Amino acid sequence: LEKNPSVAAEQAGIEAAEARVQQARAGFYPHLRFSESYTRSNNPVFAFSTLLLQRRFTMDDFAINRLNSPGSLQNFQSQLSAEQLVYDFGSRGHQVRAAQAGRSIAETGADANRLRVMDSVLRSYLAALLAEQAVETARQAEKSAGVSRDRAVAMREAGLATDADVLSIEVHLAEVREQVVRGEANLQVAHASLNEALGLPLDTVHQLRTRLLPLEATREPVADLEQSALRARPETRQIALAEGAAQAQARAARASLLPKVYLRGALEANRGTYVTNAGGNWTVAGALEWNFSTGRRDLWQARESEAIGRRTAADSQSLAARVKVEVRRAWHESNAAR
Repeated sequence: LEKNPSVAAEQAGIEAAEARVQQARAGFYPHLRFSESYTRSNNPVFAFSTLLLQRRFTMDDFAINRLNSPGSLQNFQSQLSAEQLVYDFGSRGHQVRAAQAGRSIAETGADANRLRVMDSVLRSYLAALLAEQAVETARQAEKSAGVSRDRAVAMREAGLATDADVLSIEVHLAEVREQVVRGEANLQVAHASLNEALGLPLDTVHQLRTRLLPLEATREPVADLEQSALRARPETRQIALAEGAAQAQARAARASLLPKVYLRGALEANRGTYVTNAGGNWTVAGALEWNFSTGRRDLWQARESEAIGRRTAADSQSLAARVKVEVRRAWHESNAAR
């Protein structure tokens, strides 16, 4: 769990999901913007308005020649603006709930991955133990077959056995030696698989000390195990969360078809030079925005989310049956192996 890279990958997925939650929540807070710009022009409209903004307009500026042919004028403009969403018929709240469901899905996926990692380590560990036992058994069989071959050769020399008897034992010895070779190869692969599950270099050497013991019988009724799996398996929790996320996304999409109310404000400074000849102003406004037509994009987004919700509900039924089958298979295979 400390070194397997998939665990780190799932943790990164949780962090990404949490970032999406915070992105959705950011819509509840004011949006602040600052801009700084420099403009120089002899455009008559620009010159007229800029002198007003800089609070430097005089009676002389009403002269026809100065209005029609002003000299070039420069303006340094600084603006700080703020926008606060006041009401959006719950669209932002539904987006936050959908993002929170996504975070829970990521956390549940990480739980499922932890189980998979532990399962992989246990299977790899036991496979390595069995491989060691198989090699030891094959080597003992090789020694026994070698002794039998030597005895058969001695008996042939004494006239008590035939060439066919010796050849039969030599064939058996060759088969046992093949088992040793294959067993040693399987042992190398088993240790490499264990290291992969552990997230370690594949050539890391381990001394496996847990002894192989007989398996105790599974006494709990299989029906009880099925119900326990439906409650505890991360996959079942994930699909329920996915259904909730799809519903929240559908509500958010439909709410986006309704108006939004904003409160906006701005502070602005216009200066003839960077620090002097300045004039300031402020603005406060309320605004209602309503997109009457976006090419029906929002409507189709809502329908997409609703369809995903229906698919997830159907997947939930399929998953429940699959989990029960997996529990029954494991129950029967466990007893059969014992």
